Amino acid sequence: TIPYIGRYGLDSLRDASLWVYAAFAFVIAGLAGDAGLRGAALAYRRYFPWFLAAFPLLAVLFIGFVGWIPLVPGTHGITLLFLKFGDVGVHLAGAGAFLALGLYDRLSERRVPGASWIIWTLFAISAAVVFSLSRSGLVSIVAALGIVLVAKPLGAHWRLVPLGLIGVLLLFAVGQTGVSSRLEREVSVSQIAANVMSIFDSSSRTNQLGDNVRWRLRWWQRIADDTAFGARRLTGRGYGVNLAKVDGFLGDSALDQKLRSPHSVHMTFLARGGLPGLGLWVAFIAVFAAMQIAAYRRASRCGHDVLARVVLFLLAYWVAFLVNASFDVFLEGPQGGIWFWCLTGLAMTAIATVRRETRLDAIR
Repeated sequence: TIPYIGRYGLDSLRDASLWVYAAFAFVIAGLAGDAGLRGAALAYRRYFPWFLAAFPLLAVLFIGFVGWIPLVPGTHGITLLFLKFGDVGVHLAGAGAFLALGLYDRLSERRVPGASWIIWTLFAISAAVVFSLSRSGLVSIVAALGIVLVAKPLGAHWRLVPLGLIGVLLLFAVGQTGVSSRLEREVSVSQIAANVMSIFDSSSRTNQLGDNVRWRLRWWQRIADDTAFGARRLTGRGYGVNLAKVDGFLGDSALDQKLRSPHSVHMTFLARGGLPGLGLWVAFIAVFAAMQIAAYRRASRCGHDVLARVVLFLLAYWVAFLVNASFDVFLEGPQGGIWFWCLTGLAMTAIATVRRETRLDAIR
């Protein structure tokens, strides 16, 4: 970063925040401790139902009145209410994993009859909206729930049965209305089907969905040719340069003019840091994922059931961030980067807690 400050100024520091946000992980890990981990889990249990209740209402306002919502003063095209459904899908993925693991009930001191069913219903409604409007959000939710089902099939399957039934009913209801908006996609069964099919079958993509995929692939190929297979394989383009501009992918709209990164955090690391930068990032993902899996297995084996479920919840949530970041500009900004690294810090605390608890068990 430092060699580019003279040429690009604050843009160098802005792009380097991709790494700087990692400081949040160490701050959280240093401050949390065992009590902080449990406090964070209890706080999440207390507040995430409000998120599930608020999102459908906010989505209706945003989808139905997107053309009339006033802009933030001093900005171009940024409305006072603005929802990125891929980002929302990441947090729904965390909520779904939390519910599927039974943590909502296990962390409760006083259970309210029927509360879990209400929250599952809110989750299903929110997921139906995200499934229609964001492929990355769809895959994030599926990935997180898939991790839970693979790791705890007997403990999670029965909780997903009512979710599936509710989801089917909602999809049929939405399909009958074909709710549309001023957005590029509509909330409907056909849109969800198109999103799912477009992930696996390129021939099934609509013009809009296909254009998005082709645009990304062309840009990613340009980056690979310039770095992995080109002269900048060891250095990349550096931090500060506008990748969209130098690669010829800067659009004409006001929002397009602010685009700097290629809609994939992995390609961003490759473009800016070359193969060494991408290698460090991939190594971090692989090592930290392995550490979380090992901590989960160790806690389960030693009988720390709730702690094991918390570790698995953090892993599923963490993976959802990586999935969305693979297809959008997410970790490069504070709305994704700070969340991701704070979650990483909590996972570091959980890993340390598992090690400490299992060692104490051995001493006893």
